[in-house]
Amino acid sequence: MASLCRSADVVKRWTKQILVGLFFGTVVCQLIFTMTCSRILPFSKGLLFASIICSGLLFNGTIPLVFELIMECVFPVGEGTSVGMGLVLANSVIFVFDAVFMFPGSDVQWMNWVSVGGIAFCVPLLLVYKSQYRRLDLDTEPFKET
Repeated sequence: MASLCRSADVVKRWTKQILVGLFFGTVVCQLIFTMTCSRILPFSKGLLFASIICSGLLFNGTIPLVFELIMECVFPVGEGTSVGMGLVLANSVIFVFDAVFMFPGSDVQWMNWVSVGGIAFCVPLLLVYKSQYRRLDLDTEPFKET
C-alpha cells in the first residue's frame, strides 16, 4: 500500500504535463468536431460522435487535475477556499458564455469556435506556468525529530 501511495505522489509532479496533454487532445477533438459541424471536413456521424466523446473524456479528466494544481499553487491557503474561488471564476465565465445565447436572434455558429479557442488558450498558459509543489514537498519529506 505504501508503494502505491508513493507512486501517486510521483505522478502528482507531472500534473502540469498531463494537463497540457489533456488540453491539447481536447483542442484537437473539439477542432475536428467544429470543422465537421461547419462542413469544412466531410460530414460523418462516426467522426462527429468520436470527436465529441473523446473531447468530453479528455476535458473531464482535466477538472480534478486543475483543482490539484490550484491547491499546489496557493498552498498555505485552504483547499476549500482555493478551489471555491476557482469554481466561482469558472462558473462566471460559463455564465457569460451561455447568457449571450439567451438574446433573440443571436447566432450560435461561433459557439464551437469559441470553445476551441478557450480551451486552446489554456495550453500556452500552462506551458508558461512554473509549477511548484510546496504542499506535496511538505507531505513527502521525511519526518524529522526535533
